Amino acid sequence: MPNAITAIRTLLCAALTVSAISNSSWRVLFSAVAAYWVGDVADGIVARTTRAETRFGAAFDIVCDRACCTLVLLASVTLEPAFAAPVAIYLLAFVVVDTLLSLTFLAWPILGVNYLGYVDRRVWLLNFSPPAKLLNSAVFLILLVTGKPVAAALAAGAALTLKSLSLRRMLIKLLARPAECFEAMQGDLR
Repeated sequence: MPNAITAIRTLLCAALTVSAISNSSWRVLFSAVAAYWVGDVADGIVARTTRAETRFGAAFDIVCDRACCTLVLLASVTLEPAFAAPVAIYLLAFVVVDTLLSLTFLAWPILGVNYLGYVDRRVWLLNFSPPAKLLNSAVFLILLVTGKPVAAALAAGAALTLKSLSLRRMLIKLLARPAECFEAMQGDLR
C-alpha cells in the first residue's frame, strides 16, 4: 500500500507539472507540489502505522522524491527563468548529494533514513529529522516563490554544504568498517 501511494503521488505530481507548464500556471504547479508533499507524508505514515516499511519502499520513496522535486523545480524555471541559478544549486544539493546521503542507510541493517539516527545522530538531526526535512526544503521554496532568487541561491548553497559535509561524515563511517563491508560483500557473492 505505501508503495502504491508513492507511485500515485509521483504520477499525479508529474501530470500536474506537465499541465502547469502547458498552461503557464503557478496555481497548478503549486497543486503539483501539494500532491508531492501530501503523498510523501502519507506514504511514510501508512508504511509505519501498518508496519509495512521495507528497504525497497524507502529507496523507492527516495527516487520518487527526487523525480517530483526535479519536475516541479524545472517547471518553475520555465515559468520564471530568473529561478535557474538557485534551482540548479538546489538540484545539485538534493538530487545528487542528498540522494547519495539518503542511500547510505542501505549499508546498515535499518529500514530507511528515518532510522539513520541509530548510525549517526548528528547526520539524522541535521538532515532527516522531521524539522530538518521541513527546513531543508521549505526555506528554499519559500524564498524562491516569494521572488528572492539570490536568497534562495544562498539557502541552496547552505543546503549543498550541509549535505556534502554530512555525506563526507557517513562515507568516513563506512570506510572505518572495511572488514564488515568486505564480509557483507562476500556473502552477496556466494
